Amino acid sequence: MRVMETAKRLRMPARWRMAPTGVAADAYVVHRFSVGTSTDVSTVALGRPGTPGADGRSTTSSVGSSMSTPRKIELDDQGWYRGRPVCVLGETVDTSALNEDDMAALEFPEALRELERGLSRVLDDLTGSRLLYTIGQLAWEQRDKWPTHRLHAMQANQLLAVIEPHLWKFHLLETCTVERMEEAVLMPMPRSGGFAAEGFHSFQLEVALWELAKRCPEPLLGEIVPSSFLQEKLTHRRTPALKERALGDHCVAILRALDTRSRTASELETSLRMSHPSLLRALSCLALVRAIQPESSAKRSGWQSLLHRVKSWRSHS
Repeated sequence: MRVMETAKRLRMPARWRMAPTGVAADAYVVHRFSVGTSTDVSTVALGRPGTPGADGRSTTSSVGSSMSTPRKIELDDQGWYRGRPVCVLGETVDTSALNEDDMAALEFPEALRELERGLSRVLDDLTGSRLLYTIGQLAWEQRDKWPTHRLHAMQANQLLAVIEPHLWKFHLLETCTVERMEEAVLMPMPRSGGFAAEGFHSFQLEVALWELAKRCPEPLLGEIVPSSFLQEKLTHRRTPALKERALGDHCVAILRALDTRSRTASELETSLRMSHPSLLRALSCLALVRAIQPESSAKRSGWQSLLHRVKSWRSHS
């Protein structure tokens, strides 16, 4: 916890903090002593092995029956864990005298220098996520224009991105950087056919909105979740493109609960034993990727449903 408190205060382009409960982490910090290989350790999920997750399942992966099984993780060939980059600390710590199930210490201030170097490398690996978050944030701020306009992100008189909310797509300039996108101004433009230009790549708008809901400050969640999602019974709308690991425990638990029957937000909060902020974040994520909907929305067309949600979002502003 001392290390994580320090990470919060580092002067970097990104803000480091613990991942919200039930949300998949962007990166991991781990002691070198806790890293093993498939040939000599059993791997477990980072967290408290054996404790139930939001969906009632144990967070333990493949753990031996003995209580003394070493709790180590295995990194892939890229040095990542569960598809996410890892900052490894304790490279200079002598662990030769430790037993496999001992807790290794860190040496300060070297550990803090390792932390800053490691997170700087991780930051480069998270460029895509940071870009998506920034685009999602810009799009959300102009949500009242979604039904009638497409949105052009401009910086230094250059077009960096085009967001087409009615098509749930955006187009990003291949050479765009996070820094330029953070300085961009989003300009509403009349729609006139689909956008296509050399040097731009197309993506689903949901991936950017997902990153926004996953990371945004907690007070914004009350604006993102449409009021109808808190008042009516919820049901499935479409299967999200994200894998379960990326969805996180809480979103997976909600989707599984809705497999059996429609439920209200209050019912989900109670049955899944989520805190209200955790429920709001999970509902925000699932709403913005169109994975769930109120039962009444299931009777509307896709475009009518979008208009209804935009009106609901406006009412929060």
